[in-house]
Parts: sequence; structure tokens; C-alpha cells
Amino acid sequence: MKTLPLVEARILAPVVGFLESNGAKAERYLDRLRIPGEMVSSGGKIAKKQCHDFLLNVAQSERCDEVGFAAYQSFQLSDLGGIATAMASAKTVKEALEIFTRLANDAYEGNEYALTTDGRTARLCFHDHDYVSPGYIYSHHVTLMAYHKIIRAVADESWRPQSFCCHGREIGPFNRVDGFEDCATKYHADETSLDIPVEFLSRRPLLGRGNGATIDHVASTLTEPSNGRDTFVGSLQRLIASRYLYGKLPTLDQIATIIDVSPRTVQRCLQSEGLSYRGLLDRICFDAACEMLATRQITIREIALELGYSGTNNFVRGFRRMTAMTPSEYRRRRLG
Repeated sequence: MKTLPLVEARILAPVVGFLESNGAKAERYLDRLRIPGEMVSSGGKIAKKQCHDFLLNVAQSERCDEVGFAAYQSFQLSDLGGIATAMASAKTVKEALEIFTRLANDAYEGNEYALTTDGRTARLCFHDHDYVSPGYIYSHHVTLMAYHKIIRAVADESWRPQSFCCHGREIGPFNRVDGFEDCATKYHADETSLDIPVEFLSRRPLLGRGNGATIDHVASTLTEPSNGRDTFVGSLQRLIASRYLYGKLPTLDQIATIIDVSPRTVQRCLQSEGLSYRGLLDRICFDAACEMLATRQITIREIALELGYSGTNNFVRGFRRMTAMTPSEYRRRRLG
């Protein structure tokens, strides 16, 4: 089975805010797709299909086909988190946008972001290589609005787009979207892109001075180590580990429902790498335990309870089975 693309849950924060400001219950949509609400505000990985289905459900239930544009009116550069931090170190608008496209390719899997130039026009481009849900079209709308806000924040606060292309279908009252009223549009294009004046690229960005964070450092915080990253099992492990911060580990049936495949398919993919589902959960617990043991502020007993063990002794036995040492011995070796 091909890789399971994941995205940052924070990408849904503007939509949640849009729903709440219009008297709708965002929890209803999040719960339906088993997306922990805490992940939307604090961060964490969700399946790309969950993201697309969420946008589709909101658009259909709220009868708001332009939800991607409407919700992302509130988008700010700071919503990009570490990506915005890295962009602040750029000396030109072009460099800032190139940093954005590189890091966005890491943070939003299965998508491709690029900056291109052609004569007097520059384009921020977007390709979606994983049409995992009919809701994918709304991610193109979201991207166009985000591009609009990024250019305003980086190059010109009063800029208004003159033209764009969208890979998907035309939506309803588009010309009422703030900032796009006089914009020439092309739908069903080969790519989604927003045209920007090429002279913007040589400008000094409107961003404050960065905090010294390098692009490589920020990239390392957005992605996990590459070993196993591009496999279905590697993606599944990262998805479960991300959810683990906000609740109990999901059962096989629950995770199969989340990613919309059969439990048997999950088992078959795990078996191809010599793993069982229980073995995968043990690996996730072990990684979480090692992280917590790296700080003295949390006790062994607290770690055992956090990981869902019924008692400290069970945790110690399980940890020793994985490492041939007790948690206390591991902590002493790790901290010195």
C-alpha cells in the first residue's frame, strides 16, 4: 500500500474559528472524523483524508461552497508556526517565499508548493498529488487565500490579486470574497496558482527580524527522521503517535476507520514489515517513554500512568523487555 499522507491539524484552525463565529458547533464535525480538537489548536498530525473530508462536510452541511476562502480571511502568517519563523530570516521577498515553499512541502505531505517566474509575472503554485477525498478541491481554495495573505504580509499590505488559476471547479459568489473582487479567474487548470508582480521578489520583506533559527533547524522540527517516513507503516506510526498526546491509543478497528481502510489491510501492511498492531503500539509507547525519561521533572510512576499502564511494575517489566534495562537505569545513562 502506498504512503499515508499526513498534514498539520492546525491547518483547520481558521475553519473551526469560522464555524464558531457563525454559531455552528465545530466539535460536531471534528468528532465525526475523529480529529481531537486539541490538535487543531496545539498541533499534531492528522490524515490528509480527514482534513479534506472535514472541509467537504462543512461546505455541504453549512451550504457554504466558498468556505475555504471565507474561513481563511482570518489567516495570518503566524498560523504557519515554524515556517513563519524561518521566513523572518530572509533578506528578500523571493527568499522568504522560497523558504515557505520548501518547508510547506515538508509539513503538508502529498502536496507540492513552488515559486516560478515568467517575464513580468511570478507565480505561487500548488499541486495536490493525492486526491484522497472529493474534498480536495477545498484545499485548493484554502491555498489560494493563504497565498493572498502571505503576499500581503511579506511584500505589500494593500496588494490585491489580479489573476489566479484553480485546478478545480468554479464556486459560487467568488467575486464577493474580500480582496478578489476584480480578479480574473481560470478554473479546471493544470495547477492552482496565484499571480504576483515579479518586482515584489527583489523587495525587502515586511517581516521583523528572525530569531536566528535556520531553515534546516525549522525543517527538522516540522518532519520526523526520514527512516520509514515514506512507507505506509511509517506514516501510520506518526499518525498514532501524534494522536497519543491527546488520548488513549486507538484500537485496530478505530485506526482503520480513521484512515478509511479495512482492519485486515492495516494488518497486512504491518505484517509486510514484520510487525503486528500490538507491536506497533509497543514501539510508540517505548518512544514516548524514552522522551519522558529524558527529563527529571516527571517521575517513573507518573510516566507509567501517562502511558496507560495499570501500575509502575507493569511499565518497568515492559520497558526492560524492550531495552534490557529498567527505566531508572535508562534515565541515569541518558542524563548522566
